[in-house]
This record gives sequence, structure tokens and C-alpha cells, in this order.
Amino acid sequence: MRPLATAISALAVLTTLSAASAVAQTATAADLGRIAPRTANLSLSPSWRAYAFDRDGVRYIQINDATGTVHAAFATQGGGYLVLPLGTDAERVIVPPSANALPSGSGELIYKDSAVQVELLQDTNGMGYWIVRRAEPSAPQASSAEAQPPCTGAGCSGNTFQALIAPPVQRMSSDEECTGAGCSGNTSP
Repeated sequence: MRPLATAISALAVLTTLSAASAVAQTATAADLGRIAPRTANLSLSPSWRAYAFDRDGVRYIQINDATGTVHAAFATQGGGYLVLPLGTDAERVIVPPSANALPSGSGELIYKDSAVQVELLQDTNGMGYWIVRRAEPSAPQASSAEAQPPCTGAGCSGNTFQALIAPPVQRMSSDEECTGAGCSGNTSP
């Protein structure tokens, strides 16, 4: 009886290991595009879900909202990026070299690993753009006297992102006073 019990226990262990291996394989790239991938949520934001899948040396990143709707996905390998045609915002994913022209740190950091980071930038109409770029090293925290929130309004000086997607800045004649966010020289959001 003892050898039979040992054989059954060994078979149960092998079956469990085999099933765990199958789950681990499906959690790599097979879940890409699903609303609830069977992998860890790596998001840095409580409002978003970020999932990473690795296959054949390529890393796939998928961003979902809290309800599971897929918004964006891209692949990266060796500093190269490819936007995948997945998600409601697939047309608004910006990868290098275009993303390099945009100001870093002016959006919400959603995902970051040692090689890549994803920020969500909102335009003045609330439209979201996913900015993908090489991960920046963590900077030391600025003192509260030095820290200032980034300007995100259409009239912000040097805001390349807004210049790419926002309507042209309204120009006023010298005798008119402009107080809106679209005014030239107005740095308030």
C-alpha cells in the first residue's frame, strides 16, 4: 500500500507543477489584450492597471482602466518601440522619437521599469495621450520651496505637448486683456 500512496503523491505533485507551468506560460503573452490578464498589476496609479508580458526577448506593456477596458499597448525591445493596435486609445500612444520632444514629468506616471516608463498626459479637453519613453533615473526629491506643479495649459511657455495637440494660441491686440488659459504668455493652467 505504501508504494501506491507514494506514486499517487508523486503524480499529484507532477500534475500540480505541470498546471502551474501552463498558467505561467499563458500569463506571458497569451493574456495580452484581455480585460483581466492573469498577471500582476504593475501600475503606479490606483486609477490604472499596467501589465507586462515577456516573450522571446520582447516586453509587451498593456494599460487598462480600473474597469478592465484596454486603453493602450506597445512592445519594446532594445530601445525600439512598436505601438500595438489594441485598446481604445491606440491612436494616442506616442513612442520615441516623437515622445522625446515632449516634456518629461508633466503627466501622471502610470508604469515604470528599468527600461521604459509610461505617462498619461491630458490635453485641455481632457483627451489622454500615452507617452512612452526610456525610463529616467529617479531624481532626488526637491524641497517644497523648489517644487512647483508643471504648467499644463495651452498657453504654457515651452509646453511642447500642448503645442502638438492644442489649438493655436489666441493672440490679443495690445489694448485687450487676456486672462484665459489660451492666452499668449499666460502660464497658469
